[in-house]
Amino acid sequence: MNPSDDNTANTDSTDSTEGRFFLITGPGADDVARALSAALPRAASVDGAVVAAMFSSSDAGASGRDEMERRFLRYTAGIALADSFRLAGYDAVVAEDVPLEHLEAYLDFASPTPVHLVRLGDEFDTDAVGLGVSDDDAEAIAAQIVRRADEAVVEAPDERSGDADGTVTRPDAP
Repeated sequence: MNPSDDNTANTDSTDSTEGRFFLITGPGADDVARALSAALPRAASVDGAVVAAMFSSSDAGASGRDEMERRFLRYTAGIALADSFRLAGYDAVVAEDVPLEHLEAYLDFASPTPVHLVRLGDEFDTDAVGLGVSDDDAEAIAAQIVRRADEAVVEAPDERSGDADGTVTRPDAP
């Protein structure tokens, strides 16, 4: 978590003083999240791995149910931290490992906040929701995210639709 010291204003075009919520997932998400936080005028970075480290080491041999509970607690704790920055006017940039099968749950946890979802690497297919980017340079990816932020927006659950197979789609998708 590192609020940008030298940045004073959110450049989002909305009238709200709330910041945006960016979720960066995939290989290298922590590096890209730090680079994006540095590229935005007023931002804070939340690393899901740091949140995961808050669990005691005695949890290491947990059952599948306990593991899922911890994963979802990790998600909600990271979202809560990000929201504290976002509500203070910072863009919140979260680096988190969110496999496709958990994406719907994550977006529900973040609701009603629209999420700028950025997928790194080849984890998701090209028709998936959010912005898919692939590059080896975190700063280049961050610059691309800044330019294409509108393409990354995934609306709150009541504003998007889910296919029968649970796939999340954009509200304007065919």
